[in-house]
Amino acid sequence: MIFISLGCMSLWVKHYNRCPLCQAEWNTVKVKTNFEFDAQVALATDNDGCLLVDTLNRFGYQGAVALLYVDPETGRTTRIERDPSCTKFLRPASGWANKEFVSMRRQTAPLVEYVRPNNGDNEMERDIRRRYYKTVEYVLRSTYEARYVNEILRLRIDMMEKENLKETLRAEIKRDIERELRAEIRQSNSNYTANATLVVTAVGVIGGIFFCYLSIYAQYVRIKTSFGYEADAISLPTDNEGNLLIETLNCFGFHGVVALKFTDPATLRLAGHVKDPTGTKFLPPHFGWQNKEFVVVRKQSAPMVEFKTDLMAYIQRASSTQLMVT
Repeated sequence: MIFISLGCMSLWVKHYNRCPLCQAEWNTVKVKTNFEFDAQVALATDNDGCLLVDTLNRFGYQGAVALLYVDPETGRTTRIERDPSCTKFLRPASGWANKEFVSMRRQTAPLVEYVRPNNGDNEMERDIRRRYYKTVEYVLRSTYEARYVNEILRLRIDMMEKENLKETLRAEIKRDIERELRAEIRQSNSNYTANATLVVTAVGVIGGIFFCYLSIYAQYVRIKTSFGYEADAISLPTDNEGNLLIETLNCFGFHGVVALKFTDPATLRLAGHVKDPTGTKFLPPHFGWQNKEFVVVRKQSAPMVEFKTDLMAYIQRASSTQLMVT
């Protein structure tokens, strides 16, 4: 008896789609986007047998405002509207079973018009053809609209990528130019530094050579025999240390020179410059040899001095004798 009761209960549930205890109803609704081409999707209802709009939205049927189905017996298209709360579709009087429903959206025109009563085969054939053409038109329009939208999105994405690429290339070119300019500036600074160093080095070398040349170049001493203007001065060279050698004086005819007389530029008085202790040269004075004329002082021999003294005495005696005679 228990098995018989369970079998009868299962047949009753299968027929009425209701729970025998709580009377909850469950159904599956076959929904698609057009009558001819689109694949159908089976959607579950709630416990009251209503198809929720939220369920349609989750499965890709956004914006559904009505459900259409064709009665196989009469060939008439029936429209099921949403309830006043716009949240669900109520179960039709004939139920959800053995029917395929087409979802109608708000932004599109109705896919199928209501079919008039069957007044003949020709009229029904025209209605079926009209429904077919409208369905094909809707499918094509939806396909092309989706394709256009996708193409526009793709073009926008390409444009954005190109703009980003352009900005990236511009920034990269700017960085390369700045890098090259910095490298050129650094190279120029290095060249300037190297040139300045070379110039300073060259000036130092030339200055050193010049001062070395001045230090080793022989100077000239103007020598004369007296301070009178009629006496011509002779320029005699010194050695590398600036000393006037006795040998040089002897070579130019100034024999027996023991000292040099000159006019001191500080006191404008006559001053003498004697030989060094070795007796071989005259050391350079503290004010140098330049712009001065030196008069040689020679050594007088004793006989010459005595002769000169006797001569002066003879001249004096002769003068006194002549005066007495007169």
